Amino acid sequence: RFTATLHSDTHLNQLISKFWELEELPTRKFYSPEESLCEKLFDETTQRAPDGRFIVRLPFKKNVLIGESRQAAVRALLRMEKRFAANKQLLEEYTDFMEELISMGHMELAETTTDKMYYMPHHAVVKNTSQTTKLRVVFNASMKSTSGNSLNDALMVGPQLQQDLFSILVRFRTHRFGIIADIEKMYRQVYVAKEDTDYQRIVWRSNPAEPVRDYRLVRVTYGIASASHLAIKALHQAAINASNARKEVIEVIKSDFYMDDLLTGADTFHDLASLQKDVSNALSESGFELRKWATNCPRLKQLIPHASKQISHLLADGDQIRTLGTIWHTNYDCLSIAVNNDELPNALTKRTFLSDSSKVFDPLGLIAPCTIRSKIWLQTLWRSNVDWDEPVPSEVAKDWLAHRRELPQLSSIKLNCWLGTSKTSHTEFHIFTDASEVAYAAALYCRTQSSDGTFKVVLVAAKTRVAPLKTTSLPRLELCAAHLGAKLLQQVQFSLNYTIDKLYAWTDSMVTLAWLQSDPSRWSVFIANRVAAIQEVLPALHWRHVASEHNPADCASRGMSPSQLLKHQLWWRGPQWLQESNRQWLGCTQQHSTDLELKSKRTVTLLTQTADDWDLLTKYHSFNKLKRITAYLLRFINNAQSSVRTRKSGNLSCAEIRYAEISLVKYTQSVTFKKEISNCRANKSIHIRSSLARLQPYLDSNGILRVGGRIRSATLSNVKHPTSYNIAKEVTAR
Repeated sequence: RFTATLHSDTHLNQLISKFWELEELPTRKFYSPEESLCEKLFDETTQRAPDGRFIVRLPFKKNVLIGESRQAAVRALLRMEKRFAANKQLLEEYTDFMEELISMGHMELAETTTDKMYYMPHHAVVKNTSQTTKLRVVFNASMKSTSGNSLNDALMVGPQLQQDLFSILVRFRTHRFGIIADIEKMYRQVYVAKEDTDYQRIVWRSNPAEPVRDYRLVRVTYGIASASHLAIKALHQAAINASNARKEVIEVIKSDFYMDDLLTGADTFHDLASLQKDVSNALSESGFELRKWATNCPRLKQLIPHASKQISHLLADGDQIRTLGTIWHTNYDCLSIAVNNDELPNALTKRTFLSDSSKVFDPLGLIAPCTIRSKIWLQTLWRSNVDWDEPVPSEVAKDWLAHRRELPQLSSIKLNCWLGTSKTSHTEFHIFTDASEVAYAAALYCRTQSSDGTFKVVLVAAKTRVAPLKTTSLPRLELCAAHLGAKLLQQVQFSLNYTIDKLYAWTDSMVTLAWLQSDPSRWSVFIANRVAAIQEVLPALHWRHVASEHNPADCASRGMSPSQLLKHQLWWRGPQWLQESNRQWLGCTQQHSTDLELKSKRTVTLLTQTADDWDLLTKYHSFNKLKRITAYLLRFINNAQSSVRTRKSGNLSCAEIRYAEISLVKYTQSVTFKKEISNCRANKSIHIRSSLARLQPYLDSNGILRVGGRIRSATLSNVKHPTSYNIAKEVTAR
C-alpha cells in the first residue's frame, strides 16, 4: 500500500521574498465585514456570570457544515498513548494537566450526544523556560471533519485588538520605573456559552485499560481560531466595566498588554504603586488575576507579596525576567538578548539555515548589525537557486558557522532599558540612515539631558532591509534608507502617542539631501514617491549631513560579527558629539543640488488638419432621400435634448422635412458663401469680385442667403427671392 503526498513551499517562498522587497509605508487597516460582524456579535451576545466572568458565544460563520470528527480524535489519543508508554514523566504531567482542568471546573464529562458537536485532538507542548507551567496541552481545532471542514474553518477569527510587540516595548522603555506581570490562565477565565460547549469536545483517559470518555471544555480554549479575540475583547471589556476605574487604568489595560503579558510603568513610586493596585483590582472583578509581578522599584517589590495571599506565584523568580523576546534585568534596569543555540543537524540546508537563523529574536533591532548578515546570506542562497533541502554552498556554510559560534556572546550585552525620558528632562530623538550595496538601515537614538547637565544617549530601535534582487543604484538605496528611517520614526511616534518635537535626521548621502530639499515634482516617479512620503514625516529642515565614520547606521547596512558589535561604541551610544554639550550641529543646514533623477521634460506637438466637406451630401443620389435622412437625424438630436413627453416618433411631418431642407441649404451656403454671409450679417457690402455682387444678396429670417435686386418688385410669391445656390454644389445639382 502506497501513500502519495504533495508538499508546496509557495507560501514560504513568498514570505522569504519580502526580505528584499523595497520598503513601503503601510496602508491604514480597516475592519473587514467579517471582523465588524465578529465585534458586533460579541457586543450583542456576551453576558456576565455571577462570579463576574464573561460568558461568550463562539463567532460562527454562516453555512459552514461540520461533519463527524470523533474517530480522528480517538486515533490521535492512541498515538499520544504510544508516547506515554515510552515516557512515563510525560504521562504523569499530561494527566496532572487534565486533572487540573476537571478539578477547576474548566472541563466536564459529556455524557449526552447532539448533532452539533466537534472533537478536538490534543497533544503536549513543553516549555522549559516557563516559571509556572512547563507542560501545556494544546487542542487542535484545525483537524478536518468528514465534511472537509474543521471547527476553525467555521469560526470567524476577529480583528487584532492589541498593539504590536514593538510598540509596547518602546513605550515600556519610556518609564523611569517599569512593572510587568501576566494573567493567570487568561483564556480559561472566560466562559463559553452552553450552546457552544459541545463544539469543544475531546476524548481522554488516563489509563489505556479504561474506556475512552468524552469531555467538553467549558472555557475559552487555546487552539480555536477565535480564542485570542474572545479573551482580549473580554479583557478590554473588563477594564471598561470595572468600578471606579480611572481613565489611565483603562488605557493601560487596553494598550500595555501583549496577549496575557502586561508591560507598563510610571515616573514615580507613588504613581507606580497606585497603578499596580488599580489594574489588579479592575481585572480581578472579571476573574483576571495578575501574577509573576516584577519591577525595578525595590519599594514596590516589597509591597507586592502582601497584596494577596490567594494568588500563587505572585512574584517572579529572580531578577532576570524573560518578556516578549527580551530579558529584563530588574536590579540594573538593563535589557539583553536571549540567544538559544541548539545543535545543528548534520546537513546545513536552506531550510535548516532559515530555521536556525530565525532563533535569534530581536523585536527592537538592538543587534541589527548581526541579524542583517543572516538576511544577506539567505539572499545569497536565493540567488544561487538552492532548493530548500539541498546543502548550502560551502562559502556560506563556513561564514554562517563562524558567525553562529559567536552568537552566544550577544547574551552579555546590557543595554539601558530606560531611555531617560521624563516630564522634566530635555529630550531629543536622532534618526540615522545609511545604505550599502547589500542592505540599507535606520537607527533611532534618544538623547536626554538631566537636571545636572549630563547627557545620556540610548539606542531606541533599528530597522534593516536587504537590497532588492534587481540591481538598484546606491543613491536610490540611500533614499530607501531615509524612507525606512521615516517609517521607523512614524512607528515610534505611534507607540508613544505623541508627536516628537525635537527631531533630527542624518544621512551621509548628499544626493539624498538634495532630493529631500526639493519639491517631489522635480524628480522621477521612483524618487518623487519616496521623497513625498519622507517629507510628510520628516520635512527637509530636519535633515542634516553626517560623515560616514560618525554614522551608526553604517554598522547595520554592512553588518558585523557579534564579537565586533560588542565593542562597537558607535552603535550602542551614537557619535561622540551627541554626548557633548557643544551643539554646533544645530546650525543651518547646507543646501545641496543634483541633476540625478530629474523628471524628463516632454515636448507636446499639436497637429491640426482641416476636415473635408461633409460626405453626407455626396453619399445619396436622391435629394428627397437626403432630406428625409437629415430630418431623422435632426429628430434624434431634438429627442435627445427633450423630455420623454415631448419627444417625436412615427412618420416624418412636412415641417420636419422642410426644416431639414433649410438646414441642408444653410450648410451648403456656409461652405460656399462664407464671406458673403458674414458681410450680410454685419450689414457690409459684398466684395466686388464675389460672384453674388451683382445679385444684391441678403439673409432672410431663417438665415438663408437670398437674391435681391429688381426681382423684389415682382408679384411672384415662392420664387420672388430664390436662394443663392452654388451651381457646382451637390444640393443644386439635385
